[in-house]
Amino acid sequence: TVDSDLSVEVASTIEPSCFGFEDGQIVLNPSGGDSPYFIQWSNGELGDTLSNLSADDYSATVVDANGCEVQISVTLDQPDPITITVDNVEPQTGSDLNGSIEVTVAGGTNGTFQHEWFFEGASFSTDEDIFNLATGNYILVASDTSGCAVSDTVFVDFMSNTLLPQMVNDLNIQPNPTTGKFNIDLELNEAYEVRVDLYNSVGKMIQLGTSELISKN
Repeated sequence: TVDSDLSVEVASTIEPSCFGFEDGQIVLNPSGGDSPYFIQWSNGELGDTLSNLSADDYSATVVDANGCEVQISVTLDQPDPITITVDNVEPQTGSDLNGSIEVTVAGGTNGTFQHEWFFEGASFSTDEDIFNLATGNYILVASDTSGCAVSDTVFVDFMSNTLLPQMVNDLNIQPNPTTGKFNIDLELNEAYEVRVDLYNSVGKMIQLGTSELISKN
């Protein structure tokens, strides 16, 4: 029997910088016993340093020149994922630029974020919520102070309805947007003169309608 004072400690750790990243590291420092030391990790890697790690539990066995051994376990954590929650999207109506997107960004390393919206390939806004929008796809890139980032695409629809809400019991346009034929189902709470104008997806009028008396349904 060989008495041994072999021991091992964690010299340093680097946790993954972002959720899902594999850039963590563990460095061990064996001491006591008789060198040289043989170090084998639970994943089969050898040596005192284990790199390119994701968040997980890791263990290593250290054996000295006399065959004495000790084991050590190390846990690497990671930041919370950054999440983008779309709270509300309002469509563009008619030729007005009145669409809007409201979001909540959470998670990350410390809950502080930079926001950058892109529209048609160009930077559009650095606000969290954006307003006065035309129809189309808006891409949000949200990044925290560590440089971790996620993105999401939000579509602002186009609605050609300009009737006052108190006039309408029900309005259904299918399909909308459309590249061809479509149906309009309109139920009013009393008789009104109604005109249907057609706009394309960027808010340009392509056909001016004629007024017609629509009776209460």
